[in-house]
Amino acid sequence: MIPVVGPGWEFLADVQKEHYGHAALDAGVGLLDAQVGKAIIKGGMKVRAGKAFYVPQKEKALEASFDWKKKVRPWMEAQDYLKPSQHGHHWFVPQNGWGKSISKKIKNQPWNIMAMPDEVTHGRLHHRVGDSPRFNALERYWHGTPNWWKALTGAPAAHGVMATQSRQDRPK
Repeated sequence: MIPVVGPGWEFLADVQKEHYGHAALDAGVGLLDAQVGKAIIKGGMKVRAGKAFYVPQKEKALEASFDWKKKVRPWMEAQDYLKPSQHGHHWFVPQNGWGKSISKKIKNQPWNIMAMPDEVTHGRLHHRVGDSPRFNALERYWHGTPNWWKALTGAPAAHGVMATQSRQDRPK
């Protein structure tokens, strides 16, 4: 399967055959592929610009130099990852729980910090906020993971569906 191009060809073939359900699936798979490609390019540009990872400037690479509030967060604000007072969610490796045993050098990096739209959304990922309950598993996935991760995890599933769908009415 060729990302983006393959689903594009399939989309055109399905539209010509008036198989609009299959065409919609092909379009969705192509869009997911495009999102993954966009994330890879954007990440590569950040790596090239030296903004992909927090690296202490003057200090040795000690655990204290990766302190979230004192060191990493101000750097992320300066790089425009977060606005002042905007919540940053440790989406893949949490700060506490099982993530407590993971080095700050790993978990306090931009790839693991997701800017949250507001304090309530961030709170509901972890617990009840006022009268609003904690998000369920699907809501936590939707609100608590970056778009590039949703595309990356959704694309293989979509390709799997596309590969297993009935092909007898497809053009050869």
